Parts: sequence; C-alpha cells; structure tokens
Amino acid sequence: MTFCICRNERQVRLAISALRKQGVLIGSTNTDGYFLCASLREYEFVRDSEFKSRIADLSETVRILDRAAREAFGEGYQPGLL
Repeated sequence: MTFCICRNERQVRLAISALRKQGVLIGSTNTDGYFLCASLREYEFVRDSEFKSRIADLSETVRILDRAAREAFGEGYQPGLL
C-alpha cells in the first residue's frame, strides 16, 4: 500500500482514487467522509449510490454532447470508440 502526505483536498481525492484502483474498498458519503467498507453491504451501497450514479450521469452527458456535435458538425460526425 502506498502512503501519501496530502497537502490539499485534490491530493486526497487523487490518493483515494489510486487506492481504489489498487482494490482498497474505500467508501464515502457526503456526511461521513471516507471510510473502509466493513461489509459487502457497505461496498454495494457505495458502488450503487456513488459509482453507478456517476456513470449514468456521465453517459447522459456524453449522449447529449454527441447529439450537439452532430447538429454542429453535420451527420458525418461519428464519435470515436473509448
């Protein structure tokens, strides 16, 4: 596990993201801040409330922007594959 001395909020968020990508089960809520998931139920709550909702919101934004790009640049616009 990597440790980080974080000097600001952005560094904390980046460190949390890096730890999650290493498989550390870190959850968060607006009221409680960050925490280690102590159960499958906690993990599933975080996954569903935090990650899935963010993915859905970003997907909607991409669809809207792709539609706007087609309108702005013509029907020939084809979004690239991720």
